[in-house]
Amino acid sequence: MYRLMSQQRSSKYGDLEAYALLRSRRTRVATQPGQRLPIRKQTKDLYYWQPQSFQAHYPDLELLDTSLNALPKRLTCDEDSLPMQDPAAMVHVYERAFENLQQANCRVLAKAYIKMLEPRKQVNYPYNGRRSVGGRKVQFDPEVTKPPWWPSQVRHHEPDHLKKAERIRLLIHIVRELHTSHGITVDTLKAADRSIRDKIRPRSRLQFLEEMYSIREVEERLISRQTGNTFTT
Repeated sequence: MYRLMSQQRSSKYGDLEAYALLRSRRTRVATQPGQRLPIRKQTKDLYYWQPQSFQAHYPDLELLDTSLNALPKRLTCDEDSLPMQDPAAMVHVYERAFENLQQANCRVLAKAYIKMLEPRKQVNYPYNGRRSVGGRKVQFDPEVTKPPWWPSQVRHHEPDHLKKAERIRLLIHIVRELHTSHGITVDTLKAADRSIRDKIRPRSRLQFLEEMYSIREVEERLISRQTGNTFTT
């Protein structure tokens, strides 16, 4: 199976996109080396090329092997398969989970988590930096009005206006780093997302949210054994 991991503007073919995503119902996937991959241009006409000819025609495009084993549909959520002793690798596991959830859903989820943490955020920690002082509005730098728990590497903007990497970093920070200061557990996260679950689209993406919670539950059990503290809300 092949995946084309780039986009290139071509005067002859327009904007090229070739996706061989495992879970896409709208994309035809080439599973054998001799099969043809679709390229969609702006006119929605399809052009087909043998995989071996891609690099000859488009040398800047990267052709990667993404077999079923290399790109699993589901993350394995148990202590033996997760890199629990490698913090950087665990961050990557969470990044993968939120990428699978898709960014439109991550925006909705981040707003639900923030509302749980700061019910009166726009009053106490306004995104635009305008805060009431002595009965009048005073403009501050938005970075000054962010809540104390906000991650340092994420700009203080609404989730809709954050870059993808920042949004995912914010979500991971809320899920993993706020237990001690705010009592955040999987149970509190699930309670926070209850009101927005019907907004997750497509509905099949909920499986990745549940997988993320399963990963965190494994982490919570391990931390509880190491520290002797139980994860209770």
